[in-house]
Amino acid sequence: SLGLHEVRPTTYRFWERGVRRRHFPQFPEKEREDTPGVVIRAKLHPIMGAALERHIERTEAAPTVEQAIDDWATVLTNLELLTEIRDEFGNDAFSDSELERVVRWNRDHISALQDHLSGEAKDAEIDAEDDTLLLRCWQLRVGPLRAKGRRPLRLRHIAVDEVQDFSPLEVQVLLGCLDRRGSITLAGDTQQHIVENSGFVSWTDFL
Repeated sequence: SLGLHEVRPTTYRFWERGVRRRHFPQFPEKEREDTPGVVIRAKLHPIMGAALERHIERTEAAPTVEQAIDDWATVLTNLELLTEIRDEFGNDAFSDSELERVVRWNRDHISALQDHLSGEAKDAEIDAEDDTLLLRCWQLRVGPLRAKGRRPLRLRHIAVDEVQDFSPLEVQVLLGCLDRRGSITLAGDTQQHIVENSGFVSWTDFL
């Protein structure tokens, strides 16, 4: 009735999981349920997105899916890089001991996933937040995400509701799917914050 066609309402979680499966089908389907809150917060925090960009910018490598996975694993376990980025942000989002705990937990988590990828284990689980990180690694290392048929995934417009429950990194992934016009609508209310670990603090910081 509005003259709009091919509009698909969906949740971000449902959308990103489907896109991640298309790009990284080798990862397990089952999600972890025991991930510590500090690890979830770190994976959603802006320092993680900045660390991915810094690492990929510094590391010359082939634009392959294997390299994107290596980038993801390297950044999650690189205490020196995460500390460097945290200090540059000039905030106290994570203490030294918290970052050490995040890296230690990620090393064990990634080791289990690598056993799965090599065929040595079949009961591995993946964090829900890893989907966004892997997709961002693909965008930074390989290029635009792909739709079915391997054509670039390009959207004319995205409308995001309840954006206060999104992390900046999640919105960056969505921005990377826009066509050349870069048209997006963000709507939300910081007083209706539901997802505690999303990383959304204020509109100013978010933008």
